[in-house]
Amino acid sequence: MANYTGRTAGIGLNEYEHPLLFYVGSGRQPHSRQRSGEVKGDVVRIVPSGKMTEAQGLREDTLFYDAIQTNGRKGIALASSGIKPMYFKLFPGSNETHKTPDHVLLSRALAESYQHDMSPKDEIVPIVGAFIGANGVGALGFVSREDSGSSIIKLSDTGRVFYVSSCNPLSLRDDQRTILPELEIPAGSAEMRGRTAQEIANNVFELMGGKDSERVFCAAAALWLPDERRWDLAVKDK
Repeated sequence: MANYTGRTAGIGLNEYEHPLLFYVGSGRQPHSRQRSGEVKGDVVRIVPSGKMTEAQGLREDTLFYDAIQTNGRKGIALASSGIKPMYFKLFPGSNETHKTPDHVLLSRALAESYQHDMSPKDEIVPIVGAFIGANGVGALGFVSREDSGSSIIKLSDTGRVFYVSSCNPLSLRDDQRTILPELEIPAGSAEMRGRTAQEIANNVFELMGGKDSERVFCAAAALWLPDERRWDLAVKDK
């Protein structure tokens, strides 16, 4: 990808029709780029790449968070740049019925988490989010000071992902812009292959220009393993 799109969250199906989800961490400032991803049980957390610096300590709440949260029992997963764990618990499982659609729950979770991190002195970057269930249905969403939005996604294209980014989403190349009728927010689309979460994380890192970009510091992925009824998690750091 030629253009910098900021923090990115996406969902899709691999070539074997297994649901997948990913997150790409990036930063403009040196203290923001001095981070990495770490698998901790059912989550991937963004952590300091070394000892926490003074500059990082001043923005600890917004720099360090659970980028991927999964629940194997429910068959669901969430990628975001700051949605609090308390809101992930509100999402229903893949086989559960719920009065509130997933994309509405995602919007609420994004909005509540965004308000939690805001202060009058801060310019909080937009929060992006992607939710998916083992049934291949999910949602993408974002929230910023100026705007917000979310869309339900019914995945049917194997080997393809759809994603939303925190900045400059409309600068995507024409071949990366999705034309899904369900999608009402600016989003990208790309081919994706991978038998394991690690392969997907590596491929997402390349897709987002991590090899050549000084701003991208990691890519994380979750892949649903239907035979084992669990999410496989992995990270590709700079």
